[in-house]
Amino acid sequence: MQSTGLAPGTYFVRVRRAQGYGSYNVRAQLEAVTIAGDKEPNDTHEHAQVISLGQEFTGLLGYGNVEGTDTEDWYKFTTTKPGTIKVAVQAEETLKIYLNLYDVNGSRQLAADTGSPQASTRSVQSTGLAPGTYFVRIRRAQGYGSYNVRPQLEAVTIAGDKEPNDTHKQAQVIPLGQEFTGLLGIRKCRRYRH
Repeated sequence: MQSTGLAPGTYFVRVRRAQGYGSYNVRAQLEAVTIAGDKEPNDTHEHAQVISLGQEFTGLLGYGNVEGTDTEDWYKFTTTKPGTIKVAVQAEETLKIYLNLYDVNGSRQLAADTGSPQASTRSVQSTGLAPGTYFVRIRRAQGYGSYNVRPQLEAVTIAGDKEPNDTHKQAQVIPLGQEFTGLLGIRKCRRYRH
């Protein structure tokens, strides 16, 4: 008998007699996962694990016990410059996943790669984003295994204007004869209070 995708915990083996009599031997063996995995709980945006831009992090999905199966992981990271956010995830072949990128409060989806449930590799990107905190959601489509996630920022290299300056009352003073560079089209992060 074999069972895969089990989380740490206590398990029980039941031996029943079908007929007859005699002795038997039982041996329990574990093929342990050698990957550290993500810190639980991180199954909602409220419990998202903090990760850093440009670094790769490893997680596990699809492992279960009597409490259920770990079906999704959330991560959050912060950018200090405007630009394009790219997130790539590579999972083991035994794990098929979906990938979503969300805004500062974890409710507005900015990008998704949720096509065929047969994919172990996913990537998303969203352009024109303001500095702020963003969330990544990795969901299990099927199977179990480890994955690597890497968020990256392609920052806008132009210094830009000082915000806020969206109304005439907030206008910045530009000395005559000097050239000034500004940025338009950057989506601002909206913070909502509950």
